[in-house]
Amino acid sequence: MTAALLGLAEERAPGSLPPRARAAAEARLARLVARAERALAPRDRGDALGRLNRLVFAEAGFRRVVEAPPPEAMLLASVLERRQGSCLGLSGLYLALGEQLELALAGVLVPGHFFVRSGGAGGGRNVELLRRGERMPDSWYREKYGVPAESSLYLRDLTPAQSIAVFRYNLANELRDKGRHERAIAVYRKVARALPGFAEAWANLGHCLQRLGRLAEAREAYHRARAAHPDLPGLSENLEALEKEAAAAPER
Repeated sequence: MTAALLGLAEERAPGSLPPRARAAAEARLARLVARAERALAPRDRGDALGRLNRLVFAEAGFRRVVEAPPPEAMLLASVLERRQGSCLGLSGLYLALGEQLELALAGVLVPGHFFVRSGGAGGGRNVELLRRGERMPDSWYREKYGVPAESSLYLRDLTPAQSIAVFRYNLANELRDKGRHERAIAVYRKVARALPGFAEAWANLGHCLQRLGRLAEAREAYHRARAAHPDLPGLSENLEALEKEAAAAPER
């Protein structure tokens, strides 16, 4: 998991994390892990996760970035260097710490947000990293982020590969916003293979395909999005626009 998280920087911009910079990020993480091991010893004394939260936010000084976070705020190397991150960036930090410390932590997705959940013997503790690791119930996420009742993707523990797919989804969004639609399509397809129920990934894939005039493929992607989340905001409007475009200029 840690290696994959560090590798996202290279996926975003090849050459952006040369060996020396990667080694520096790994050293920063190792120092933080060593501090965490001291803070958590012995493991059976009190609230281990609460002690980890205190270390990360109160002692090490990591901070959240909420308003228009830059793309770098989700990358582990940047989070470790700047000690600040978006919900994805701080979650990636915790997933890396969990792997190194052998803590049972999993990524959890809701519409427009990402956090981690602890498992193990205690089980089922949501860790809200935009609130300094505060424990929040599932109902809070359902209300705040409008989690659709029929979804099989949101509010469940993701595998490491699925969590990495969520990071890649945000990389694809950046590519799309820069007009690099062909590259974004390739990344969205990779995300959709890992998370076939991720409606937003299908919808954004459809949007990029539509921009390139590949209307039949776009229609298929939109319908996959609708199957996963029938009420996804903006999806009906995109489909309507696609059908008008197809009627005006039928594909050959």
